[in-house]
Amino acid sequence: ARTFHADHEYVDLGLSVMWATCNIGEHMPEKSGDYFAWGETTPKAKYDWSTYLWCNYTNDVWECLTKYNTQSELGAVDKLTTLSLSDDAARQIWGGEWRMPTSKEIYELLTECDWEFKETGYEVISKVNGNSIFLPFTGFNTQNQVKMQSEQGYYWSSVIHKHYRDTAYYL
Repeated sequence: ARTFHADHEYVDLGLSVMWATCNIGEHMPEKSGDYFAWGETTPKAKYDWSTYLWCNYTNDVWECLTKYNTQSELGAVDKLTTLSLSDDAARQIWGGEWRMPTSKEIYELLTECDWEFKETGYEVISKVNGNSIFLPFTGFNTQNQVKMQSEQGYYWSSVIHKHYRDTAYYL
């Protein structure tokens, strides 16, 4: 059930896309891998508005966005709602046809798979064919520290959120 593409292993869960067996920056499914700000392709030491690539940071953070913005009160409007492949960490780091999942693909993973809680994450088992992937608890990186690493996993989609002004859809 496991296959390789562009030197990275994936699993066919019988869904609309194949899913990687590990996170970017890691070769083992149970490890967190690298952390990325949404729309950035390199890890960094500090994650906040002052270091965000697509923000011209000022004290008024709500007027800082320079890309991926649909609301004039947030900054320059470009109406981009999905990551360009040049800003997609999976495509830029792994190459080939790799890319971040869309919000619809994440929803499909949520609804078409059974989720079994494990001590360090979730085994996600396809209802279609029984194949599985493991999503470790990654936590999230904010400021200069990882928080909730042993409790929660956070996985970006490639689509900005329609209702929340400063985030993208995530799992």
